[in-house]
Amino acid sequence: MITHTFLDAVPSVSLGVPDPDTVLVVLLANQLCLEERREEAIRTSVIGSTAGFMLCLPPFAVFMQVLPPLQESIDWEFVW
Repeated sequence: MITHTFLDAVPSVSLGVPDPDTVLVVLLANQLCLEERREEAIRTSVIGSTAGFMLCLPPFAVFMQVLPPLQESIDWEFVW
């Protein structure tokens, strides 16, 4: 998510021209860009990516505890 911010969102906002793949993601940022509020658009993108990363950490920790004991049964189910 952080990489997406710096490789896709920030250049799209800074240049004012999004890629076709990211046009819906940076639609609000482009609106802010047209209003000469680029810094706010970039700050919002960075905050959103950071918040998403932080919200992904607790489920990741839970999955790392729960899934390894189930690995054998999961592998067996995927065979079928």
